[in-house]
Amino acid sequence: MTRRAIRWATDALEKFDTSVSALAHQLGVSWRALWKGIEAEALRRIGKPERLVGIDALGVDEHVWTHAGFPGSGMVTGIIDHTRDEHGNVHARLLDLVPG
Repeated sequence: MTRRAIRWATDALEKFDTSVSALAHQLGVSWRALWKGIEAEALRRIGKPERLVGIDALGVDEHVWTHAGFPGSGMVTGIIDHTRDEHGNVHARLLDLVPG
């Protein structure tokens, strides 16, 4: 995977309602091949504190990723940016996932 393709895919996950599977299909690669690059790019971006500048509304969402296995093993809490744009529209953006 090229750095350009990984940046494009990570941008798409951040800004649009899409999935890694759909992006991998568009790029003609496997889910795992794309995720390996996206994971590294996402970790790099998360490490930049300036990504949080301008946020004035947060949302919290609890979710169960897996519905099998030990109870509670697939629980995550999502932290979502609900800041409105200049037109008053919210473009929700996932900021973090916390286990539990």
